[in-house]
Amino acid sequence: EHGFTSATWREYLTGGVQSFAGRFDGDRDCMFILEYRGVPSGCVAIIRAGDAIAQLRFFFLLPEARGIGAGRRLLGMAVDFWREKEFRQVFLWTFETLMPARHLYASIGFRVTETRENLEWGTPIREERWDLFL
Repeated sequence: EHGFTSATWREYLTGGVQSFAGRFDGDRDCMFILEYRGVPSGCVAIIRAGDAIAQLRFFFLLPEARGIGAGRRLLGMAVDFWREKEFRQVFLWTFETLMPARHLYASIGFRVTETRENLEWGTPIREERWDLFL
């Protein structure tokens, strides 16, 4: 969808999912999968990144599931999870071009803390790290 075609991108994504599954701890990690019209259409994961630090990852929605509040609902479930588990900080990486997602992140208190140019994924893109301190 965003022109990421390189082997590096594919490895980043598949390697990340494999790592998540391989070290999954049901007490500190979770993944919510959106089913829309009977079809898996989105997801979001919370991954423990330290004693009181979590990372939000794999926040994806298929185009047909966008604009109906599904992203906000998935993100709300993630917020409930990290508050229940008493994480003190949550961070994520995203792209400056993903305006609807950036709007959602900002609406719950995330702020951009770092930016960098990425030239490895087939299309140059500016990545952003967002942090939320609870």
